[in-house]
Amino acid sequence: MSLLGIVYRKELRETLRDRRTLAVMILLPLVLYPVMSVLAAEWFISHEMSRQARQSKVTVAGEGAHLLEPALIKATAPARTGAAGDGEAAEAPALMQVTRVDNLTIDRKQGGRVLAELGTDAIVFVGAPAPGVAESERSLPVEIVYDPTSDASSLAEERISDALEHWADAEVARRLEDEKLAPGFVRPIELARASLASRGKVGRTEIAKTIPFMIVLMVLMGAFYPAIDLTAGEKERGTLEPLLATPAPRRTVMAGKLLTVATISALTGLLNLLCMAGAALWIARSAARSQHVSLPFGQLFSSAPWGAIGLSLVALAAATLLFSGLMMAVASLARGFKEAQSLLTPVYLVATMPAMVSLMPGTELSYGAALVPIANVALLLKGAIAGSLAIGPTLVALAASAGWAFAALALAARIYDSERLLFAPEEAPGLARGWRAWLPARAPRTASSTAGAAARPLEAGEALALFAFCALFLMVIGSELQTMGFAGISASLWVCLAAPVLMFVRWRTGDVVGTLGLARPSGRHLAGAAMIGASGWIVLATAILPIQEALFPTPPELQKAMEGLVGPDAPLLVTLFAIAITPAICEELLCRGVLARALVAPLGRGGAVVVSAILFAGLHLSAYRFVPTFLLGVVLATVALRTRSLWTSMIVHAFNNGAVVLLSVPAALPVMHWTEQNAWIGAPAGAVLLGGFALILRPTDPQR
Repeated sequence: MSLLGIVYRKELRETLRDRRTLAVMILLPLVLYPVMSVLAAEWFISHEMSRQARQSKVTVAGEGAHLLEPALIKATAPARTGAAGDGEAAEAPALMQVTRVDNLTIDRKQGGRVLAELGTDAIVFVGAPAPGVAESERSLPVEIVYDPTSDASSLAEERISDALEHWADAEVARRLEDEKLAPGFVRPIELARASLASRGKVGRTEIAKTIPFMIVLMVLMGAFYPAIDLTAGEKERGTLEPLLATPAPRRTVMAGKLLTVATISALTGLLNLLCMAGAALWIARSAARSQHVSLPFGQLFSSAPWGAIGLSLVALAAATLLFSGLMMAVASLARGFKEAQSLLTPVYLVATMPAMVSLMPGTELSYGAALVPIANVALLLKGAIAGSLAIGPTLVALAASAGWAFAALALAARIYDSERLLFAPEEAPGLARGWRAWLPARAPRTASSTAGAAARPLEAGEALALFAFCALFLMVIGSELQTMGFAGISASLWVCLAAPVLMFVRWRTGDVVGTLGLARPSGRHLAGAAMIGASGWIVLATAILPIQEALFPTPPELQKAMEGLVGPDAPLLVTLFAIAITPAICEELLCRGVLARALVAPLGRGGAVVVSAILFAGLHLSAYRFVPTFLLGVVLATVALRTRSLWTSMIVHAFNNGAVVLLSVPAALPVMHWTEQNAWIGAPAGAVLLGGFALILRPTDPQR
């Protein structure tokens, strides 16, 4: 512990001397946020007052224009604003300048240009009342023509609507009085609303919609630059190797650095929270004073749920360790400061996405959401601020946050044990070499590469960049292709995943077979892969999916879509090719052939399995399928790396997807429901699964 304290104090002292860290941690929260909040509030109030004082130009036309023109003019009559110089009240200008135009016709295809040519903000077309109808029973057809993309036109429409509603209410009251009828004749219900929530609770609920996301954002930002400086920055400065040469164990050095990053991240989040809270209170008290309402601080503090806030701080501390470990692990892959920034920027953006769940109305912490990293912390903060936490999901969220933080720490520790990663030569290919690293001269073919011997996989940075490119390509182009049926689904995967992988590897190494691990597997490995593929889906359906449905139920619409995957008229072979064979080939080439193999060097086999499985699950863009897809990714990566052949994971993948397709055939739906209702079938399937893993994991003869 003494060595850990020494390393921690040393790193913290050096980090606090860095200007970038001080700017992000102190300057932004203490200066920028209060000043910007106050200035923004003042500007908004001033802008809204100017907007409301702006005069709207309204044109009234139509056969019945003479009937409503006086009503509009009366509704916008000038108001008395105060004492004038001669002692009389001064009149403010009318909010609407009403102009009547006879025989007006417009070309609506021109859009908002019609209003600009007429010099008006909105047009009110009033039709003639129906002939033969008494005045007390007539109803005027009125149409407001405006441009919703113009703020002035939208404001005019709001004022016209309000004026017409007031006129209509007055007209109804006059008609009732003429007919000697009570107001209840046209208004049978007098609706009243009574809120059971105090003003403080309502205010906390509104604040809880945005503050959690801002806190997570600031904690992530606080970990960004220290994580880079303490890893890639020290590599660039040449100070990391002397530090690791000291008597302090490598994991102690890593723990000291991680605690430093976590401390800076936590302080940044805390300072941001305090400064945002102070600015919000100042704005709220100013608004309350403008409405002649008192807002004492004592009432605010006494109504705060301090117990729930304490639990949230515990979860935030675990999330801080998660963010710090994740960012240090990724930054350690870089060889310099700029490359680390390039790698961490997408990580930062991806990490903020789960926190956005707190911005959605109606979202709250459930047992399923409590297991999702980052999202559980955001929802826990949201519930704590709003005072609506439940004890069960809260405890699960705390435990899950601690588990994810431990996983991040283990990942960072694993990376610091990699000599090849820490001291890779400068000439090694990577992202830091710039765009020329992506277009090297094609490697010459050798006898070993032609025979399919094992070759060096891609660099981790190259693999991650290729994965990001393929995923983006699939989202943009593939989503359009997939609307064309099974042919489009197949084309999207071949074009967006397989083709870029094969072309890049061919150009990068010249050895597609060796780089992607397409060597021929042994008969034992083929048998093990077949056993895993044939039984894995049963174990998933009987053991994993029921737990997920209890914690994170699938919407009925998605369930029905999955069951109706294969229509009664769909050709079975075409469906199997599109849903089973094509993903088994294309997704394996990217996620296991490129990604998992490239991540073994920096993360080890276990880290490569987990990280590639997470990215594989994220590639499917479904929160409800994330857990089963992640577990399938773990199995596939384990099989591919243990057998050193991508063909085995392709077999497992094809068996799994093929079972889903076959069970989606209308004639096989009873079999699927029977499997779900008879969980005992999972026991023999589990035995087959274990037998398959026994064949896969058994050491291979090194002489083979």
